[in-house]
Amino acid sequence: GVGVVEEDEVPGLHAVPHEIPRLVVSDPVPPGPAVPLEVGEAIGPGLTLDQPMSFRCHAGDYTGAVVRIDIVYEGGLRTSARHGPSDASLLTDAPTDNEGRGEAFSPTDLVATALGSCMMTIMGIVARRKGIHLEGARVSIEKGMRADPRRIGVLELAFEMPAGIAVADRKLLENAALACPGKKSLHPDVEV
Repeated sequence: GVGVVEEDEVPGLHAVPHEIPRLVVSDPVPPGPAVPLEVGEAIGPGLTLDQPMSFRCHAGDYTGAVVRIDIVYEGGLRTSARHGPSDASLLTDAPTDNEGRGEAFSPTDLVATALGSCMMTIMGIVARRKGIHLEGARVSIEKGMRADPRRIGVLELAFEMPAGIAVADRKLLENAALACPGKKSLHPDVEV
């Protein structure tokens, strides 16, 4: 066994009384290796991994808008997610190559989708400001997975631009896409 992790051993972790025991990370967790825990092992007073619980990770101050997204595990490797501001919802399924049904976007498919959508949105902002007609532009993304650990290895994007966009404007739009927040949020090991 690894031993018991007491609340005072991990700065920022503390139990909060609640109908379901909750573990809250109120301060950034100090860098270093994660503490491995086993099912049934105590992780704090009255909390073991076989009990329902929730946790909150707070990584510091936010400099922009905060958006709430609520996700529910439906079972069968499926989740449902609801976007707070719009109340829009979507489902995810684990892919067939990872024990899932593959009947919806996988979580990593959404990473690829987020990147493409973010790039197109930033291009749209630049296009609107510069009077460039971008309507009808398309991007196709091929996502390649890697193993050990399982992760996204490559995201290949192919853009189709509407006719009539000048070469200089195409370069401006390409630079805007490559500077999008989604791309900046990806781990540097992901090839784009």
